[in-house]
Amino acid sequence: MKLYALAGLFVILFLGGWYGPQIFPPELIPGAHESNLPLLQMLALDGVYNAITVNSVFWFLIKTIFIIFLMLVIRGINPRIRIDILLHTGWYKLIVLTFINLFVVLMLIYGGIIGPEGVISIR
Repeated sequence: MKLYALAGLFVILFLGGWYGPQIFPPELIPGAHESNLPLLQMLALDGVYNAITVNSVFWFLIKTIFIIFLMLVIRGINPRIRIDILLHTGWYKLIVLTFINLFVVLMLIYGGIIGPEGVISIR
């Protein structure tokens, strides 16, 4: 239920909701509403069928099904990361990159390359 609700909300907010090109005919059987034959009017869903509503429901469902499929594919492709691997990566690899970045920025500031009187002014 959450998957469908999130996909529907995404479609409404970012993909234009129910708008799309008109692909359904304005009436199922042309001239059926003018006919006196009740069977022809029944087959044409005269008074029930609305092409704009059917088109809107069709495009909303197509877009929602595509987003659901995309969400499921992304979830299926990416494995779940264990917390111990994530902590090991953060403490032993990313902290080293953080200190390297910090020292490079300090060298650039004290070297006069960036800063108030440097070549690259930060204002």
